[in-house]
Amino acid sequence: MAEENRGPAAMEEAVRDLLRWFRSARVPGIFLVLLEEARWGTFLEAGAGFGIGPRIGNPLEFAARSRVLLLVHGPTGIPLDGSLGLLPFERAAVKRRVRRRFGSVTVPLPRPEDLLVMKAVAGRPRDLADIASLVASTPGLGVGEARRAVTSFAGAMEEPGLLVDFDEAVRRGRAG
Repeated sequence: MAEENRGPAAMEEAVRDLLRWFRSARVPGIFLVLLEEARWGTFLEAGAGFGIGPRIGNPLEFAARSRVLLLVHGPTGIPLDGSLGLLPFERAAVKRRVRRRFGSVTVPLPRPEDLLVMKAVAGRPRDLADIASLVASTPGLGVGEARRAVTSFAGAMEEPGLLVDFDEAVRRGRAG
């Protein structure tokens, strides 16, 4: 692997190669990949042609447990985590994606409301801080829409704490 180079140009290169890989594999995504488990191995192998490979041993075993592929862009050393999704919410989030310019690359990203839900379900301290920041920095954000989706996930996962944590992060974001 190349020595880590994490400047803006390196990030742009890594994202460009990631998106080329997605297009080549005909896999829709927003850093959330819609892909049946039977295709994970072939998809991962194809990433090597774009300088992207696993950054841990047994990446498919980890993905089966976590629904996340832990990857690295070899030429730049930039880590690229890809969520593997097939739930109706995830499919809808990919369909609703928005496109934003990042240097010379156009990147498909989740709508801010969908990102709130993804962050709430992940529930790590960093994700909850991201929710607060997103709420604070995005006027007119559809927090109610996101809260309804988080409520559904919390019920389905039997994790009422998801909603409690989401509400607290939103409160912190609104408090500025």
